Amino acid sequence: MNLSSEKRKNRIIVFLCVTCFLFAFSTVWFASGENRYRKMAKQVNEKAVSSLCESLDSISTSLKKSVYTSDAQALEKIGNELCRQAASAKENLSLLSVEGELCDEVYRFLSQVGDYTVAVSLNKSISQAEKNGQLQKLSSYAAGLSDGLNEICLDYYNGSVTLGEVLGNLSEKGEDMPEDFYTRLSDTAQTVTEYPTLIYDGPFSDSVSRKKSVFLQDKREITHKEAMQKVATLFSVPVSSVKREKNILSEPMRYCFTFGGTDVTVTSKGGYICTVLSDGFAYEENIGTGEAVKRGKAYLEKLGYKDMVSSYYSVYDGICTVNYAFAKDNVIFYADLIKVSIALDTGKLVALDAKNYLLNHSERNLPGNVITKEQAASLILPSLEVIDIRPAVIPLDTGKEVYCFELHCRDKDKNEVLIYLNALTGRQEDLLILLYSDGGILTK
Repeated sequence: MNLSSEKRKNRIIVFLCVTCFLFAFSTVWFASGENRYRKMAKQVNEKAVSSLCESLDSISTSLKKSVYTSDAQALEKIGNELCRQAASAKENLSLLSVEGELCDEVYRFLSQVGDYTVAVSLNKSISQAEKNGQLQKLSSYAAGLSDGLNEICLDYYNGSVTLGEVLGNLSEKGEDMPEDFYTRLSDTAQTVTEYPTLIYDGPFSDSVSRKKSVFLQDKREITHKEAMQKVATLFSVPVSSVKREKNILSEPMRYCFTFGGTDVTVTSKGGYICTVLSDGFAYEENIGTGEAVKRGKAYLEKLGYKDMVSSYYSVYDGICTVNYAFAKDNVIFYADLIKVSIALDTGKLVALDAKNYLLNHSERNLPGNVITKEQAASLILPSLEVIDIRPAVIPLDTGKEVYCFELHCRDKDKNEVLIYLNALTGRQEDLLILLYSDGGILTK
C-alpha cells in the first residue's frame, strides 16, 4: 500500500514538473514570438518615420521654391511634384496608426498642398502678390511642420515616448510644456541627417550623363603601358611604383592603377585622367579656399583640361572640393563638370572626378535668336533683386540640355536663389536655393 502510494506521489510530481516545464516553455516561446513581432513592427515604423520626415523635408523645399517662381508653367510643375511627395508622406503616416486632431490636420494639409499649388498657378483672377502671399503661408506652415516632425522622429527613435504621445505634445506646445522636453529635442536635433540627402555641392553636380561619350569616340585607343607611363609622368612618380589593377569596363572604359596610397583611372581612348583618389588626411589648414581654387585649376590644366571655371565649393575635414565647369564665349556648360578636392594643409590634389566632363563634353551649336539679359530680368518677380545674370547651358532630367540665362537673385530677407530661364522662350527651367555656410556655398 505504501509502495503504491509512493508511486502515485512520484507520478504526480513528474506530471507537475512536466506541466511546469511545458508552461515555462510555452511562455518563453510566445514571449519570443511577441518580441519578434515587436521587432518587425518597430522596423516597419522606423522606416515609415524616416520616409515621412524625408517627404516633409522635400515638401518644405518645393514650397519654398514656389515662392520665388513667377512662371505659371513652372509653378504647375512644382505642384505636381508636391502631389507625389504628399502621397508618399500620407502613405507613411498611415503606416504609423496614429490618431488625433493634429494627425487629421496633417492629412488635410498633405491632401491639399499639391492641388492647391497647381490651382494657384492656373488662377488668373488673383494677382502675383496674392499668389506669393498664399504660397508663402503654405511654405511657412510646411517648414514648421517639417521641423516639428523631425523632432518627433528623433524622440521616437530614442524610444522615450510613443509617436502618438509626441504628436500630442506638438499640438500643445507652449509655455506650459516642461523645459526638459525642449532641451531633449534640442540635443537630439543635432543628429538629424535628412538634409545631406537634399543638399549637393553646386548646381547640377549630379546631372544625367550620356551613355556614350561623344568627346572620346574618335580618340585613339592607348595601351596599358602608355596609360601607366602617362600616370607616372603626370604625378611625377617612377613607372616601377605604378601598379596595374583590374580594368573598369563601364563607359568610359578605364585602366586602373595605384601608387603610394593613390588610385588613378585613365580612359582607354585618349588617355585622359578620369578619377583620382588618395587615402591621405588633411590636418592643420595652411591655405585658404581661394588658393585651393587656383591650385585645382592648375592641376586641371596640367592634366589637359582647359577652359574650366570654378563655380561652387564645399569644405569638409580640411578638404576643399571645387566644382569646375567648361566655359566658352562666356557661356558656362554645367554638364561638363569636374570635381577637384584639394587638401588645405599641403595644397595637394587628393581627389578628382572628371567622368561627367568626359561623358558630356562636346561641341554645341547655340541658338542665336535669344532674349536679352534685360528681358530675362523683367520676367522674374519684382520683389527679387538681380545680383548677376550670365548665360548657361544646363542639363535636364530627360538627359537633354537647354540654353538659359542664370539669374542670381536675392529677396528682401537676403535669401539668395538661382533662377534658370530658357534663353529662347523665357520660361523657367529650374530654380535652386543658395545656402551659405562655414563649409562653403551649397544649393538645394
